[in-house]
Amino acid sequence: MTAYHLPHSPQNRVLDRFSTLPDDAEGEDGLVPLWSLLLALLDRDVTTANEAIDLLGEIAVLLRDKSGDYTTLRNVLPGYMSCWPKIVGHARALSTFEPTLPLLVPGETRIIPRPHLQSMVAHQFLTTLMRPPHRPDEENGWADFEIWYHSELPHQAAAEMYLAGVLTFLGKDADGDVQFDFRAPVSPHLDVPMAPIRISLMEEYVAPHPDAMVVSANQVIGFGRSATQEEIYFGCAPEVCPAVLFVPPLGASALIISSVSPTLRIRGARRQISSEIATQTPHTFVLMDALELDEADSGDLHPDNMDREIAKAATAFGGVGGVDGTGGTGGSGGPRRIATPAWGCGAFCGDPGVKLPLLWIAASSAGVSLEVLVDPPHHVVARAFERFVNRWEGTAAELRARLGAIPPCSGEDVLAAL
Repeated sequence: MTAYHLPHSPQNRVLDRFSTLPDDAEGEDGLVPLWSLLLALLDRDVTTANEAIDLLGEIAVLLRDKSGDYTTLRNVLPGYMSCWPKIVGHARALSTFEPTLPLLVPGETRIIPRPHLQSMVAHQFLTTLMRPPHRPDEENGWADFEIWYHSELPHQAAAEMYLAGVLTFLGKDADGDVQFDFRAPVSPHLDVPMAPIRISLMEEYVAPHPDAMVVSANQVIGFGRSATQEEIYFGCAPEVCPAVLFVPPLGASALIISSVSPTLRIRGARRQISSEIATQTPHTFVLMDALELDEADSGDLHPDNMDREIAKAATAFGGVGGVDGTGGTGGSGGPRRIATPAWGCGAFCGDPGVKLPLLWIAASSAGVSLEVLVDPPHHVVARAFERFVNRWEGTAAELRARLGAIPPCSGEDVLAAL
């Protein structure tokens, strides 16, 4: 099984460029253990934000041959320097855990102690992690928070907000566990009655949602520099950020993260976002990726695309409660409500007139009730979908067949044709 090597793994050896360690620490290969070097650096007396940033710059040179741009971090860190001893303590505590993280495989559930996650978050902040080989190129394969430190960012306010959340999370001692369930793909059973559904027209989103919440994720999950839904959910809960180290590309699977204790409550989306400290109640994030139809040769109504989206959503929904998406009992027992946005209808250019019925079909297969949260750009289609829901009397299989029989169209026209 492929595994990711954390900084204290003996496999991680680097050049001691500034002769920080004694001469006898160097091996025949001319390198020193990364962990020994990091411990020596973390021993330094750091009391100001400038000293902390100088240390991060030295780490960057040691691991990446060049220092970075820390303009945004300089704006945020001075207000959180009281957390520095905690950050160092969490970083040092990493050595109490296994030095490798095996990648999740479909069907595996992993429970990780929150202190372990906190140690990894400390190293993401310190930028002491090697890039995981299962991540893509540096432009999209981020493993640490250096992406929020720069002066030129696509969303300055979001980066400062995410950094504040990370520093707040690292300024305390966490306990408990977080569960990561990498759902194996299912073949949905559609000969079932339609699930309960509610359509809620939102003026703005609030993250996290109190119910299990669908997060429109990328195939390669993770945090980012803007304010997409996925980026906001990772940003509000720093403890889930280490998932980038051990979760491979989703493929046909989905990722359910439960018992999450978010640090921030983020209101709004895109350019209009604000945050406050969240109440520490457990949440469930349902990460599933939608087709990027702006790059596809066929549209939402193509049979293969519809079946792929139903299977993906049913796989995810079955991990939350009700049935497992194949008609058998599974999950946590009784039906549970899942909240979802207009999944895949933002940056992925999906058609809400098609996606909303597909989500309803998948929820019916998985035996969960569904609440669809729709923001203003999709209110008109959502109202048309609600009218359709009120008149539909068939099964999930019949709705899928009806979708497959209508001519090419989009938006409200899809729902009118149904």
